[in-house]
Amino acid sequence: MKVPHSEREKFEKEHGWAIKKMETEDQTVVQDCVPENFDPAPIQDEYAPVIFAQETVSHIVSVDMMSGEVSNV
Repeated sequence: MKVPHSEREKFEKEHGWAIKKMETEDQTVVQDCVPENFDPAPIQDEYAPVIFAQETVSHIVSVDMMSGEVSNV
């Protein structure tokens, strides 16, 4: 998905967050950072925002990798 600069503000309002840079000044790996700590992306002609999401499976406590059985204990 690409977002032209003319639609950036609309995109950010619709999603409730700002398009941010994917790096930090100290070159910290993006996976090790808190997204809220990233700076907003500088002005560009267009952006290719990436939405990171993680589904949690709270009802599974453990999975036996050999049998595939799930324990909810």
